[in-house]
Amino acid sequence: MGKMESIAEMVAAYPNEWLLFVDYEADEMNRPKRGVLVAHSKDRGEIYRQMKKYKGKVGVRFAGKLPKDVEVMFPWEL
Repeated sequence: MGKMESIAEMVAAYPNEWLLFVDYEADEMNRPKRGVLVAHSKDRGEIYRQMKKYKGKVGVRFAGKLPKDVEVMFPWEL
């Protein structure tokens, strides 16, 4: 598995892509701050397919700006 890195580093490395990270550390508001990047893709479906390989703390984030009228919720417990 990869190395622990900040979410900001992941976002900078893969702009406008979906990020899948595991074993993440969160702040006091439960926002992911660091994790292990295991996949990235412009195709959200590919991230969902990859997600099936992992258990435990799994995070998905889009590394770009979502339209203002879009709400996103990812309520997974794996």
